[in-house]
Amino acid sequence: MTTISAATAIAVCGPCGNNFVAENEVVRGGVLIEKRDLESLLMTPLGMASLDGTLFEITNKSRNAVYVDGALYQPDEVCLTIEVKDGVAQSDVRALPYGSYELAESKPGTGYLWTDKTIRPFEVLNDGSVKEYREGNAAYNQVKRGDLHFVKVGEDNMHRFANVLFKLTSQTTGESHAPFGLLCKAISWDIPISP
Repeated sequence: MTTISAATAIAVCGPCGNNFVAENEVVRGGVLIEKRDLESLLMTPLGMASLDGTLFEITNKSRNAVYVDGALYQPDEVCLTIEVKDGVAQSDVRALPYGSYELAESKPGTGYLWTDKTIRPFEVLNDGSVKEYREGNAAYNQVKRGDLHFVKVGEDNMHRFANVLFKLTSQTTGESHAPFGLLCKAISWDIPISP
């Protein structure tokens, strides 16, 4: 009787000349990354922006090709793209074979700047393991912001009014700004904008 270890594939010749090969399944794992707002540090977006839809590419950095989702990928080829849903992007727990990889954001969510350019190297070494990038190691993006400039004028004659108080309230977040002492000049606030 021949014993086959977990890391061995062998060919055996039977007494009648029959040959067979015993192969082992490849160790496989996955990756998970949280997507967070750079200002609030939360996995929820600001204003009408969306963290969902952010894309991350996983690149094969192994010495050899890897077999992912039914296709063979050479070293330095993107072998998998994962998308953020509810603040998290993750592959299947067995999506990636034993090897070395890099994870990088390739497209930000709607209403966000592409500020996270970090390349995150990781390895799949144990079957069923998932490399996780959470909280301090998560991907953070800056919400798009813009300025608002306005002047209060009379309806009939466009006469400018001095010392008029304004209150600006976001309909999506409820955040309000009420500057005082506007002296007939443009003002600006740093407010989130939507696409």
